[in-house]
Amino acid sequence: MLKPDESRKRSGEAHGKMALGWTAGACNGRRKRGGQSLTCGRLPATEKNPLTVIQEPRTSNIAREASLLAGVPDKIPAHTVTLACISSNVAMTQGMGMIATGNANAVIAGGVELLSDLPIRYNKSARGALLGFAKAKDVPSKLKVGSEFVKNALFPELPVVTEFSSGETMGHSGDRLAASFNISRREQDEFAMRSHTFAAEAAKNGKLSDIIPVFLDGKKPVTIKADNGIRVSSMDKLS
Repeated sequence: MLKPDESRKRSGEAHGKMALGWTAGACNGRRKRGGQSLTCGRLPATEKNPLTVIQEPRTSNIAREASLLAGVPDKIPAHTVTLACISSNVAMTQGMGMIATGNANAVIAGGVELLSDLPIRYNKSARGALLGFAKAKDVPSKLKVGSEFVKNALFPELPVVTEFSSGETMGHSGDRLAASFNISRREQDEFAMRSHTFAAEAAKNGKLSDIIPVFLDGKKPVTIKADNGIRVSSMDKLS
């Protein structure tokens, strides 16, 4: 098992292209901008960064991995909240509760997602064949298992965002809740427009100056310094 400092040395480019890299960068930037109150010696109790919808198998507890990668001492705990798109809200309210009850003086909370690199896995038959290959003792057995794997290798299991128990997506849930509370589509669009308008005004007035820049490599490298999700347009285009 790698020690925390050894694990950090492995960060580099690979982690930078994972959700882990984004989270660690934001965490480290937040600590540096927090001044003395968020230095390693005084960040007590907990640090949280939730994963939202689709988990990366290699970093299932991404909060812990990101905190170590960001240089937070390994004695400070961190855990991941997984409640779809409300994960970050839950992490923040839990952090508020810990501070209110005296279990923490400072908490780092947020959300992360990287949908450009989804974990796509082999289907159950292909996975079974891979596991069975190690148990096959002779050539005929290995050929049989290999044939089973090849037969299923091109039929992967794609990640889904539906709830396992009900098969319902967040869109379906949203429609159901809107109907229950008699919220029209126009009211939803008006609320969305209001949110984007307020966000644009906040950015213009310098109230979003604490955004941590993110560097994106590739054919056209670029550094994102502002919230690029703000869209102030007509209600028709926004919806």
